[in-house]
Amino acid sequence: APAKEFAQAQLKQMGEVAVRALLSATRSAEQDLRAAAAELLGQLGQPHALPTLKLLLRDADVRVRASAEAAMKLIDSKQVTLKA
Repeated sequence: APAKEFAQAQLKQMGEVAVRALLSATRSAEQDLRAAAAELLGQLGQPHALPTLKLLLRDADVRVRASAEAAMKLIDSKQVTLKA
């Protein structure tokens, strides 16, 4: 998991560039890439990713749908924390 944590830290540092790349990755033909992109969008906590994640809730792949749902919950929880 250290490599995954390193990659997540790098994405956070990249900010908006990373978010745009991940949003683009959600349209990949590869379901693993779509699922990973959704997961990372959730970890980055970007509210403007919610419309794209909502579309992924209808994805043909169950892992993509689960990742999108988890990401949306994570973003929602981060927004609640920020407002508190």
